[in-house]
Amino acid sequence: MKTRFILSFILALSPGLCTLSQIPQGLNYQAIARDSDGKELANATLQVMLAIKSDSLNPAVIWEELHNPVLTNNFGLFTVILGRGTRQESSAVPYFSSINWTTGKFYVRTKIYYQSQWKDMGTTRLWTVPFAMVANNIGGSLPALKVIGTEPNLDSALFEVKNKDGKTIFAVYNEGVRVYVDDGIAGKGTKGGFAIGSFDSSKGTYQDYFLVNADSIRAYINTNTLKGTKGGFAIGGFDPSKAAREEFLRVTRDSTRVYLNNTGTKARKGGFAIGSFDNSKGNFIDYMLVSDDSIRLYIKEEAKATKGGFAIGSFDASKTGFAQYLSVNSKRTNVQVKDTILGFSVTNIQGGGAADFMRIDKINAFIGHETGVKVTPSTLGDQGKYNVFLGYQSGTNNTSGYRNVFMGYRAGMKNTTAENNVFIGTESGINNQTGNSNTFIGYRSGFSTTTSENTFVGHGTGYYNNTGKYNTFFGKGAGSFHESGDYNTFLGWGAGNSNDAGNKNVFIGAGAGTNNTGSSNIFIGYNADASGTNKLWINNGFSATPLISGDFSARKVVINGKAGDFTDPGYEFYVVGDAGGSTGWASLSDVRLKTNISAIPDALSKVTRLHGVTFDWKPEARMDEKHSVGLIAQELEKELPEAVVSDGSYMSVRYGLVSALLVEAIKEQQSLITVQKKQIEELQFRVEEMRLSLEEMRNTLNEFKSMNNK
Repeated sequence: MKTRFILSFILALSPGLCTLSQIPQGLNYQAIARDSDGKELANATLQVMLAIKSDSLNPAVIWEELHNPVLTNNFGLFTVILGRGTRQESSAVPYFSSINWTTGKFYVRTKIYYQSQWKDMGTTRLWTVPFAMVANNIGGSLPALKVIGTEPNLDSALFEVKNKDGKTIFAVYNEGVRVYVDDGIAGKGTKGGFAIGSFDSSKGTYQDYFLVNADSIRAYINTNTLKGTKGGFAIGGFDPSKAAREEFLRVTRDSTRVYLNNTGTKARKGGFAIGSFDNSKGNFIDYMLVSDDSIRLYIKEEAKATKGGFAIGSFDASKTGFAQYLSVNSKRTNVQVKDTILGFSVTNIQGGGAADFMRIDKINAFIGHETGVKVTPSTLGDQGKYNVFLGYQSGTNNTSGYRNVFMGYRAGMKNTTAENNVFIGTESGINNQTGNSNTFIGYRSGFSTTTSENTFVGHGTGYYNNTGKYNTFFGKGAGSFHESGDYNTFLGWGAGNSNDAGNKNVFIGAGAGTNNTGSSNIFIGYNADASGTNKLWINNGFSATPLISGDFSARKVVINGKAGDFTDPGYEFYVVGDAGGSTGWASLSDVRLKTNISAIPDALSKVTRLHGVTFDWKPEARMDEKHSVGLIAQELEKELPEAVVSDGSYMSVRYGLVSALLVEAIKEQQSLITVQKKQIEELQFRVEEMRLSLEEMRNTLNEFKSMNNK
């Protein structure tokens, strides 16, 4: 289906066409889309490509833009604004506003995307040049300009200059003149702001005397001319009733002075202030505020140039660079010093004495009352260097200790020569003097420690540890009463709490090993606890029967029972209760590993002397199942002693070994069965022969009887 369009457009820019400072960049464009039958394409969604072309033999595309989507109404009519579409790469100018309408004739070409293809709907001459756009570029000089105001309203401007955004820059009122500087745009040009200056006709140069922009106010004074007492720049006040005048601000080549009246009660706006205002917000922003009781600086948080913010520095006329001693902006506060030892400090002089609250230099950083006051950095090695102390009296006795980090009230207070320690928390590591490479984190963690290479994390962890080394305690109160043991790991609230001298213990879980005083134990689980040494204990709770127990010295493990109880018959691995799995239990049985192999003799007779029985367990057996089946260990011991074990008190049966006896017994029984089967077959043959003989004899007898009867 072929689609055609009836095109019409109106050069209408804005109701305010005569206001040159607000020229809109665009032309209203209307068209009606119809199909090949002349029927309007009502309520359709289209894509429209508009282009402005030059008048030449080979018309060039000056501007091309895409409008998508474009909706038609009930009559097939659509409206777009030429100049507001999406710029296409084929455009010769970067912006619609860049078109020079005075260069010649222009044409408008229309393309429509319909039925999956672009269709060229033709090109039309643009007969009327957009007058407002041309008028917007009027330039040149006027011989004179005179404005005579008739407006009685004091708040209405007689003459006004606005920027491209419609903001007033310069305005003349019945009562004065006002200049507004925009502070809302970052990165001004060299001509931004407001300036008062001079020019020299012989040199063609300009000299600024007074310059105001969004981030600074500057006054320039000629320093080469000898001035009288009134030289420089001054702001003052006068009272007609008095002969004398008061200076409020005075600037000369060697000083800047601000005078404030502090004799009376000030209003909220009293004192001295430097600030800005934003017309769009209707409020004022103070940059610097000085009153008789305070000096305040306010810095805008937007990205500043290199000169932004607030700075105190020095300069050397013989050098090109400037040294900034104090620099403040929205992103950082920087203090620069030239002495690597003295650095930067904050000192308390109350009471006549002097004590540093904060001292930061190239080597150490101390913040807090009496922190690091005795540190003397070595000139040869690392002693007394690379420490960070933060908090009241933290590291206060450190003299030559190095690479330490103490943070908190009196953290590491008694440390003198120790190195590579990290103490974080109130009085953490407070008594350590020479112990190295400790890490204590938490209130009074490692409080009593004097040795090395411990890690305590948590409130009061390792509190009483004194000479213990290589210990790791995590959790509030973990190892809190531990004093002298080494190589322990306590993890969990109160874990190993009472283990005072044990070594090589691992307690994991809240309350794990809380009462144990032994060594080389592994306890896992909440309140998993037992007495002794070399014990394995895995349990969750206070139960006297753990899920898993063991004895490292005896190399044994018990499941669902306690090693050493009646339920432990002495095996290296024992399960109290049923045991099973997805596969059968495998025992090593490779013939290559065996010697002196022989069959079990008289196996069948041995089996016949055994009894498979049903029975009930006695209470002292502690068996979950009261009724069971099995063999009698004493009987089996006589026939197959290898299948019976004893702990000295009671016997147990290795039922797996009984299978070998049963195999041989079945084989012997099978041999008997084979012999008996052969014997039976022979007897059956003889019986058959006898049956046939009897049958023959019966037949002969019957024949005799028949003959006699005849």
